[in-house]
Amino acid sequence: MRAFLAFLGLLFALLPAAWGHASLIATTPPTGAVLGRAPQSITLTFSEPVGVTVMRLVGPDGKPLTLGPVADVGHQVRIRLPAAKTHGTYLLSWRIVSADGHPVGGTLAYAVGAASAHAPNSQATDSTARDVAIWLSRWLTYLGLFVCVGAALFRTMRGNDPQRWTRPVFTATWVLLVIDLGLQGLDLLDAPWSAVWQPAIWSAAIASTYAWTIGLMALALLAAAAALGAPSRVRRISGAALALLLSGAAVAASGHVGTAPPQWLSRPLVALHVMLAIAWIGALVPLLRLCVSPATEAGARTPLATFSKWIVPVVVVLAASGLGLALLQLEHLSDLWATNYGRVLSVKLLTIAALLCVAAINRWRYTRPTLAGDRLMQAKLARTTRAEVLLGILILAIVSLWRLTPPPRSLDARPAEAMALAFTLHDSRASARISEQAAGTEWAIALAQPDGQPFAAKQVTLTLENPSAGIEALSNQAQPQSPGHWLAKLPPLPPIGGWNARLTVLIDDFDQLTLGEQPTAGAGGADMDMDGMAHESGSAAGPRGEHAPASPQGISQTPAAKTLAISACWIRLLPAQIPSAAYFVIKNTGSEAVQIDAAASPAFASVMLHRTTEQNGVSRMSASGDLTIPPGGELAFKPGGYHAMLEQPTGPLAVGQTVTLEFLTANAEHASAACKVEPATAIGD
Repeated sequence: MRAFLAFLGLLFALLPAAWGHASLIATTPPTGAVLGRAPQSITLTFSEPVGVTVMRLVGPDGKPLTLGPVADVGHQVRIRLPAAKTHGTYLLSWRIVSADGHPVGGTLAYAVGAASAHAPNSQATDSTARDVAIWLSRWLTYLGLFVCVGAALFRTMRGNDPQRWTRPVFTATWVLLVIDLGLQGLDLLDAPWSAVWQPAIWSAAIASTYAWTIGLMALALLAAAAALGAPSRVRRISGAALALLLSGAAVAASGHVGTAPPQWLSRPLVALHVMLAIAWIGALVPLLRLCVSPATEAGARTPLATFSKWIVPVVVVLAASGLGLALLQLEHLSDLWATNYGRVLSVKLLTIAALLCVAAINRWRYTRPTLAGDRLMQAKLARTTRAEVLLGILILAIVSLWRLTPPPRSLDARPAEAMALAFTLHDSRASARISEQAAGTEWAIALAQPDGQPFAAKQVTLTLENPSAGIEALSNQAQPQSPGHWLAKLPPLPPIGGWNARLTVLIDDFDQLTLGEQPTAGAGGADMDMDGMAHESGSAAGPRGEHAPASPQGISQTPAAKTLAISACWIRLLPAQIPSAAYFVIKNTGSEAVQIDAAASPAFASVMLHRTTEQNGVSRMSASGDLTIPPGGELAFKPGGYHAMLEQPTGPLAVGQTVTLEFLTANAEHASAACKVEPATAIGD
């Protein structure tokens, strides 16, 4: 037993790391945006690292357009767009694969100039038939695995029965594993049925984490077959135990449940849950064959007696592990009826309740008389065991639906720690406080006179724009709520810097007031950064309006930028609770401009590019936005200007140490810099 547990632990350690089910949390430009000019690129931000499988752009005329390079770095996917020559609505159809092996897709619609009267077709494949095939294949695969491994387990209780009836089940399950893999590839690439013979379909499937599940299931079937054919009891027990362990590891290797955080808990729980389910439901089929057999000699009753002894603790632990998995997936009790995942779980729980009732009748009413030789009770036990088997098959069919339903924990992936944007606008006549509400699509506006009294207005229009990101003005006429208070509705804003707000206030038919300023943090006061400048406080991941920290591993995997040189890099080291700063010179030796999009370092959890400016005699720090170095030009990061803010060191740092900084360009290339750590009193060259 210790050897088996050690094997299972090693197997879990070798499984690929996975986050769970990815969700799109932001886009640039926002969906539904109407832009004055065509964007050069689109950025999709997800709740976890993803892999791109399909990207299609359809123009206003319904024809597909050729996309530029697509880079997936960490949580973000950046797509270079072709030059848009036609005004109208564009559709970007995207498909990515989550770390749990499940594909996620969607469509981003935006317009250039004006929206089309009739939106173009996204040309996405109708997935209804494919989804049904995936569900059916997954259900039958689970059923075959449960029956084969359950039969191997049952033979350890009845060694003289080789369970030859399972041979066609083994063959069918092997075929289903191949079908499963092909369907996975079709789903990942959103491909039609005719593409199933293409190598790309199978390559995509093999590269996904679901390939681990298929492979481990295949090994489980081999172990079960070996156990059924083993001549000695020791080999039968060893083979059945190995098949059981491999089955649990197979289901834990991918899928929503096995990859739910924290994985140190979810993966062992789902493996335990599956193994116990096989020990119960999988063993019911050979048990039913025993019950309907006319032979009632003592030797034939031994497996029934053994099964009856250990099934009660198995069911208790099975229920406890299932409850733990449900708690990991559900965020609120209402998720049971408010989400598709919860509805499937609710139906499963009702079916399990019925199964438990039938099992209780079998265990405490029919089993003992059957063991005593009562033929009438044996017939009744056979009938109720048939009901158990049918309910078990139904439960596997219900569970297979989860392949198509994301868990509630991934439905709303908007980061809880992200702060709402807020703007304070004022002049000599009025002041306004504009704050993003929890939904992300509503903006509360409070207008006041200099003395604090509500400011009377006839009409108020809110406009937000982000020129640095190529996002044109988004406007909405606010609705009055109470004296001095208005509510405007706009699409959700992506978490990037550079947003500007403008408020147009119509006082009466002859007087209009326009207020406009840069955003401030939605909560908290001003802290001091490494240059002694005031900046808005935010969450550990940075306030809304700043780039999300990039991954140093993801950046370093991109091609090296041949025309970018970074020199004279040094870091002013400050205590861990205070952000440090990096200064350097970036030089572009090429003939084309280079845009810096992000930076990262293995020595810090968060690296953000900032710029210090002076407004009304007060120095403030803000996100730098996109940085462009012209051909043959250079950009100096130095105290009092541009700098890289370094937060949350991943380990102890000392003066004289060298730290690596990685920079990501808009062309999905990277440049590295070796930065020397200097004391807090250093001022640079």
